[in-house]
Amino acid sequence: MTYINLILAILITRFAPGLCGTWGDVAFRRWHNFLRPGGDNDGGDDLRFYALIALPVVALAIGLALLHSGGWRFAAHAVSFVVLLCCFGVTDLRARIDAYVTALNRNDLQGAYRGAMTFGSEQAENWDQLHQRTLRAIAWAYFQCYFPVIFWFALLGAPGALLYRLLCLYRHRARHELDGVRLDRLLAILEWLPLRLFGLSLALVGNWQATMEPLLRSLKILTEPPAETLAKFITASLQGVAATREDTPASEVAELEALPALVDRALISWIAVLGVVAVA
Repeated sequence: MTYINLILAILITRFAPGLCGTWGDVAFRRWHNFLRPGGDNDGGDDLRFYALIALPVVALAIGLALLHSGGWRFAAHAVSFVVLLCCFGVTDLRARIDAYVTALNRNDLQGAYRGAMTFGSEQAENWDQLHQRTLRAIAWAYFQCYFPVIFWFALLGAPGALLYRLLCLYRHRARHELDGVRLDRLLAILEWLPLRLFGLSLALVGNWQATMEPLLRSLKILTEPPAETLAKFITASLQGVAATREDTPASEVAELEALPALVDRALISWIAVLGVVAVA
């Protein structure tokens, strides 16, 4: 049933992308405001920090255990499915990529910068720098949206997926250095193995030789930020997509258009592996 829930949830992210991350974001903001009404004034309160993250996860785990023990297995699977949908991040990335590519094709610098900012990209001084930072931001958004959620849902069920998504959402809202460092450390731990498995799937569906080099190096380097590691995987797996590497918008469009298809192929490879595991 875990596999079926995953398939259905991923299909919904394709046909109704606005529904998935929105539910979770709204619920989390309300929970966050309930426990931390003081906002910036209570950043060092460890009890509230752990309560914000741990209470929903523990409550979900206990609730699912009670449903299963009481014979309400269908209700338990339904709850897990809804939680999984909420745990996926913002999945309407393709529409925003299309808008960004349209601005590039028009040589619209301001429009491209506005589009890049919707992905959380940093400021850039030229087209090539803008492209590299935007490609990295898009790839990271795709990764956080799907792959750690799928990994922890398959391994620990809905509580595992919820734990990861709560940490991600809270990281975006953390305004204190202590909270930010603590959350980065926790997220790096939860993302380490899914990121390497994602890199392996990129090697399988992209450029094998080019991607395996940074993947093997990443197994020895434990301190590199996950987003930088992923950027190396993506850049390597896309090698050969663009015919030129000039500092112009036109030369970047091929990579941007190829990225969603590359991620889709990696996602299909994960689904196939999980299907084999479910049947075995």
